[in-house]
Amino acid sequence: MIDSVTLCPGASAYCATSPCAVKWAMPSGTKGSYKILVDRLRAGSAEGGAIVSLGSYWGGSHVFVVEGHDQFKPAYLSVSESNSNTGE
Repeated sequence: MIDSVTLCPGASAYCATSPCAVKWAMPSGTKGSYKILVDRLRAGSAEGGAIVSLGSYWGGSHVFVVEGHDQFKPAYLSVSESNSNTGE
């Protein structure tokens, strides 16, 4: 079973197994399309009020930011090094 989390600006989450499926919730009331970066690489985009899938992430720490919009605080994800398929 794969852990999954939903992040939004300013949130933090922990996944006990690797990989971890991540969804991103863009705050409602925001207009336009926003680029979401993970560890400085583009992971996807989201409209205001939308929830989008950003894929799966493996062991370690990951930082999610809304590119070019300092009013949105970064979100943080920590993923355990244990593998969900082997239990290692």
